Amino acid sequence: MVEKDALNTPAIAVIGVVGTIVTFVTVLCLQVLYYRAEDSQAASRAAEAGTPEMRVMLAEQRASLEGYEWADREAGKVRIPIEDAMELVAREAAANSAGASF
Repeated sequence: MVEKDALNTPAIAVIGVVGTIVTFVTVLCLQVLYYRAEDSQAASRAAEAGTPEMRVMLAEQRASLEGYEWADREAGKVRIPIEDAMELVAREAAANSAGASF
């Protein structure tokens, strides 16, 4: 007589249910991680863009650093662009060091 292979149906069912639950939990965790990363990126983009008041303030500061204007007209003090100021300071330092040679 030929013997049939006995299938362990309850074990197969348990493995199937456990596998389904593990897959569901994994997908859920990945979805949570994705949405957290998306929120973090959106927040950093919003911070980079800034508020309108901040953009105006930064534009005013940039204009002050990059433009010419009177600091004190009565005293004859003028604001110059920061790049020009750094170049003048470097030239003065070079001239002072050359004049101070022994």
